[in-house]
Amino acid sequence: MQENEREKEFKIKVKEIFSSLLTELNILNLANSLKRKDIDKFFETYDCIRIPMNIAVDFISTEKELYGRGAFLYVYLYQTRNVAMRSLLEALFGYYSCAYTLLRQAFESIISGAYFECLAHKKFRECKEIPEITRKGNSTLKGEIKERILKNPEIEKKLERDSIYIFDILDSVNERKNFKGKRKHLLLPPEMVDYLDKWEMFEPIPNPREKWQKIYDRLSKEAHNYPSYTEVGRRIARFPQKDFLEVNVVPQELNEFFAWVKKVMDIGIVIELNILADYIKKKSRIKSKLSDWLSFTEKNLNLEFTPKKIKDLMK
Repeated sequence: MQENEREKEFKIKVKEIFSSLLTELNILNLANSLKRKDIDKFFETYDCIRIPMNIAVDFISTEKELYGRGAFLYVYLYQTRNVAMRSLLEALFGYYSCAYTLLRQAFESIISGAYFECLAHKKFRECKEIPEITRKGNSTLKGEIKERILKNPEIEKKLERDSIYIFDILDSVNERKNFKGKRKHLLLPPEMVDYLDKWEMFEPIPNPREKWQKIYDRLSKEAHNYPSYTEVGRRIARFPQKDFLEVNVVPQELNEFFAWVKKVMDIGIVIELNILADYIKKKSRIKSKLSDWLSFTEKNLNLEFTPKKIKDLMK
């Protein structure tokens, strides 16, 4: 009998928590966010998040090709898609600060994934402007890879076949040197951006570091808890006469968020196309699909740089 009573109490508690979590979700806000005359802005944003994975599936036809760019496609592009979609949901529910913080994480995933992907391949590691030793005299990840290849040349072939292997190298280096979570071999985002620029991963975006910095600085305001960019700060600014603890849908905030998502994903798609450029140029099957993607992006996404990159690849 005592066990039955405890089971009943447990079920009651679960129902209470479930009901509370449903309230936190603000499902009604989701519906209200989608009740808009300019629904096309939402469609564009939603498609921008989904398109990178769709491009990868459409262009890559074999597991061998997928593994060859796995560090970016398997790990970080998938991460970007999931986090960006969660950020969109938070915005639709009315939690704009949470949405921007997650969007910054998605932006970082794009940059990190591209950096590791490039570093896994010899043609990018050969760039002399990418150092092997830090200013403090420590080996960079490029330096560590070079040392391992000198000891075992098969590692170079393995990285070309399966770029995800770079993460095994990174993990073993961290374990061997007992870094305990410190970013000894993980560059800060601005440094990664500079290297990606040297590797021409932003082509044809002009002044990519400047554009990246502008977006990153904006997304960092929520992550750094600027008072006016907290949830409560926003509500007080927008609705000074209302209860600032009430979660409201703010169409202007939502439209601004949609615009930033598109800026992030536009850069992400350009980077993805640059990473896949070798495959695209070698295979007529893929090149024949570019015109369809160009038509789709111009008609449905309203992006600044992605159509330009597709046109470059069509030449």
